[in-house]
Amino acid sequence: MGFDSRPGYTLSVSAELPGAVLALKKVEVTRASTLEGRKLDCTAAPRQTVTRGPSQLLTNVSLDIPLGELPLESRGLAEVSGILECERAENQRAVELISGKLKAGAKGQEFDSEIEFIGSHIAGGEKLVLKTTLPPEQLQSVRVVEGSGRAVKLEKRSMMRVGDRHSYTWISTGSIPRTGRVVADVLSGSETVRIPFAIRNLSLLGQPLAKVE
Repeated sequence: MGFDSRPGYTLSVSAELPGAVLALKKVEVTRASTLEGRKLDCTAAPRQTVTRGPSQLLTNVSLDIPLGELPLESRGLAEVSGILECERAENQRAVELISGKLKAGAKGQEFDSEIEFIGSHIAGGEKLVLKTTLPPEQLQSVRVVEGSGRAVKLEKRSMMRVGDRHSYTWISTGSIPRTGRVVADVLSGSETVRIPFAIRNLSLLGQPLAKVE
């Protein structure tokens, strides 16, 4: 964390969210004060940058929080706190995307899914290229389930948007069954959650200070 060089002070903070979310909708700074007890202007909207994990969910957030002018004699910040308003998935369900003979051109009813390619992978093992309307923030994982019930879990290697659909490349270290079901774990529904945050006892260089009892 630290301060940038724009007029007034801007506190830059990076943090890991307590849980993965679909989106960061709003950042509200509710309190900002100096070590001397002076309240600071925190009405300007913070700038935000988010980091998505392999599942395309948000796991980390970076904020630039404008604080206006600080008194020259100030020793630092006592507190900057507020709320992160996020959108989180309500539940996860298994969805059968395609069943039967698994080959290029095979289609399913759910999410307009279609196998573009299934076969050997240049780095070894095999790959499955799947086209579907499922967006990456909803599609968590894919596996191929044989008639016996044995499941081959696939690893997502890449994703490309094609029109209103997404083309995903999934790989397996072994062979991918040519008969069975392509099953996806899909996030569905959403709810708004409010996550509080607080940064306390910082010098004007953004370094932590010992807590004063």
